[in-house]
Amino acid sequence: MSWLPLSFGAPMVLWGLLALPVIWWLLRLTPPKPQTEVFPPLKILAGVLKREETPQQSPWWLTLLRLLMAALIVVALAEPVFNPREKLPAEGSALALVIDNDWASAADWGKRVATAERLIADAGSNGVPVIIAFTAEKPNAEIGPFDAATALDRLRAAKPRPIPTDRPAVYARVAASLESHPGASVAVLADGLAGQGDEAAFNTLLSSNAARLVWATSDRISLTGLTGADNQVDGFALTAIRAPGDPAPAQVTAGAFDDKGRRIADATLTFSPGESMATGTMAVPFELRNDFASIALDGEHQAGALRVLDESSKRRRVGLLSQSEADQAQPLLSPLYYILS
Repeated sequence: MSWLPLSFGAPMVLWGLLALPVIWWLLRLTPPKPQTEVFPPLKILAGVLKREETPQQSPWWLTLLRLLMAALIVVALAEPVFNPREKLPAEGSALALVIDNDWASAADWGKRVATAERLIADAGSNGVPVIIAFTAEKPNAEIGPFDAATALDRLRAAKPRPIPTDRPAVYARVAASLESHPGASVAVLADGLAGQGDEAAFNTLLSSNAARLVWATSDRISLTGLTGADNQVDGFALTAIRAPGDPAPAQVTAGAFDDKGRRIADATLTFSPGESMATGTMAVPFELRNDFASIALDGEHQAGALRVLDESSKRRRVGLLSQSEADQAQPLLSPLYYILS
């Protein structure tokens, strides 16, 4: 029961407010308890001319205070909630919850889980089963239907995975499961990134005669990805991208780490207004660059902002020896002089 901005968890208790007139009548009917006096003869003689009166009813302020206390008790028992949240549509024969848990979902995974918990809680209060599927899990992962408690456990056990989504396969499985639950509610918690085959996958999912659809995604994609890390002659060249159409300039800092996790170099990449690509260079000696084990963008807690380096990213110093005296006498004419480093 909700009266903006206040709702009550047990609204039936508010019927107890109807008892306030009865309490008021009882308070007026019952006079205060008479005072007990000691019986000394002299005190009686001293107050023989004093006229004492006992009130027939309680003072009005005392009656009002007692009624107010009774009303507050009734309201407290009704479990009031200030500014209650809007109940999400999780009705129908079942709730199908489809969640993107790929690399792009790591940045706002906490919000994604909180939204899913609200949906599952509402489904549990309505007594409907929950089908829960993650688009970056194995194709044969179990999707239900489950009861609300089991679905909540599976949700809390899920984590973002550093791989792309497979929406066509997962949506097809959910649609097949909904054939036995016509009129179900479908909730899609998307990461905001388009993928190959998405349109056909959405059509397959929505063809299952869903009663209602909840579509939740980020208002603005603020992801930044590291797309290139090349160990060149004069430094480590980096390339980063962001969502197109952002009119604001931006700067990101990339840090290089060795195999023990120590930060040994960094560089700044600057996005111009409206540009979706930025470049930068870590200008450090190649001996230090050979110690790079990974490069990551600061503040980006997702796999797209991390590059793991292997032996192919290292540069080696090579020495060339020649037994020809002509090469030493005329080095500019020597074939070894023109070998590119």
